[in-house]
Amino acid sequence: MPNVGACVFEVDVVFDRDQFSVIRKNASSKDFFNVNEEYLTRVILIKSKSLPVVDAKLDWRRWVADEIGRIMGRKGEPVCSDAWVEIKNISEKTVKDLNAILIELEEFQTCVLPVDQNKQVEEWLKRDVILDKSVFKMHPSIMKYITGYKDRDDKKQVVKVYLHGDDKKAENFFKECCKISTDTYFEFVNVERSKGKKQEVEELKQRESKAPAVDNSTRKQLKRIIQEYGDKIYARHSNVVGIRIGKARRVGDTIQEHPCLVLYCLDKFLVPFGEKPLPEAIAGWPCDIREDFVRFGICPNRCPASRQNLPDPGCSIGIPSDESSGSVGFLIESKDPLHTFEFGFLTASHVAVKRFEQLYHDEKLLSMHYLKLNDHFIVHPSWIDNGRNDHRIGKVVESFCGNYGLNKIGLDFAVIASSYCRNGAGKETLKVAKEDDLIIEKDIVTKTGRTTGTTYGYLMDDSLTVKVDRSFLSRGYFAFFNCYAIEDIPDDQPFFLEGDSGSGVYVMENGKPSKPLGIAFAYLDSQTAVCNIGMIVDKLDLQIIRYLENKESLETFEELKISDEKMEEKSQEPMEES
Repeated sequence: MPNVGACVFEVDVVFDRDQFSVIRKNASSKDFFNVNEEYLTRVILIKSKSLPVVDAKLDWRRWVADEIGRIMGRKGEPVCSDAWVEIKNISEKTVKDLNAILIELEEFQTCVLPVDQNKQVEEWLKRDVILDKSVFKMHPSIMKYITGYKDRDDKKQVVKVYLHGDDKKAENFFKECCKISTDTYFEFVNVERSKGKKQEVEELKQRESKAPAVDNSTRKQLKRIIQEYGDKIYARHSNVVGIRIGKARRVGDTIQEHPCLVLYCLDKFLVPFGEKPLPEAIAGWPCDIREDFVRFGICPNRCPASRQNLPDPGCSIGIPSDESSGSVGFLIESKDPLHTFEFGFLTASHVAVKRFEQLYHDEKLLSMHYLKLNDHFIVHPSWIDNGRNDHRIGKVVESFCGNYGLNKIGLDFAVIASSYCRNGAGKETLKVAKEDDLIIEKDIVTKTGRTTGTTYGYLMDDSLTVKVDRSFLSRGYFAFFNCYAIEDIPDDQPFFLEGDSGSGVYVMENGKPSKPLGIAFAYLDSQTAVCNIGMIVDKLDLQIIRYLENKESLETFEELKISDEKMEEKSQEPMEES
């Protein structure tokens, strides 16, 4: 070791159980471990990413203090002055760092402060205003209810009930069955009538449609946030029914145009018992709170097919002897000759599988689930649309309901193997739309469904998540992530209504349906949730086809759509058996 006043070596310091240990970093630091401790003092400066200051560990002897005193006495006051300035700077920084840590600890303490469990349970029990929910089977128009405080200061208790249509008998029956205090306020909402456009809602939509598009980098970041925080938001806030990326939000009486997260809720002023108010921001991104109602597009009349055994896209289908109805989606063929079927179509899982909620709960494909032991037959038209008669035309061979894979792709689909085939029919194979094919907020899409027929809309987003309640009679919900959002075209008929679940959505090119996009399965006030079918087609080795007889009848977007009168006339025509 050279004969100098001080030597500096770079070493590694590790914490081993209850003490720090110094280990050699490289060959140049070996002299640090070979010095004679009787003559030299070793000072170890420890710098850690987790500590805001530099700590020092000294291995010293009494003569070290004497030596420091000798040097200080020789060089005098300038050395002391410089030392005190440095010590002061370090101390001030340490105080600031410790104050910052103290503030964070105090904030953390308020977050983790345990609540009074008894009071929390009391708040939760206030939700159960109906002890026996089975009584509402007599009033199916009652879809959902929420309970909570409407005013944070006055703690005004409110029960808000959502109805399918106007039903005064159901309203009175609900009030009679409620076990609540006399000062509770009731609010009944007809979800069909609530679709009436409010001025402030329309103003926000118009501003958002004209706002600059969200750049790809920001969109990917917001999609990751929705995927990471979506389940937590749904679990903590029963009021929330959907999340998507937005371009504008209302702040007081003004509208600000910038990327944000849109939270759809049942009531933005009502805080359910036992919950906290909705967040104003998530992961640093501001939220815009909007009211809406989500449900599957399946309902308890008409069918465009001319042959009962061979349903076309948009035809009415259902489960035998079940009052619900859905729609035929894309027509498909298997590319694998070893498949158990050759022809068929896609639709929604909740349309075709009686106990689809079990698939969601167990996160399994039908082929890997115990439900595969049952036969899941499909009838056309649906039982209720066919005069309560069943005409079986195929059965379910695969299905999934939930979020698939690590990327949480929301899927609600069923593969139906047809019992009949179209002999000699000319056809073409369609390629599913890819991410690079799409222009968000500009592409026009179309679908044909049982209830609304052929409709058009705008592709507004590819990161929509929706939460659909399992049943009025049971707790729990279905959450679907990374769905396409289709916006209704202003002053046009709704893109999707009850009975349209399962219908196939196409991207328009040159005014006509071109590339398949996904399966429509749920809807909000003016938006439709569509699941991406690209993964379905690839994983199951399927191909989407269109028969030339259907292609020739397609109309362009500019042409007039078939009137209701013509559709009614066509629905009254007798169907052929083959």
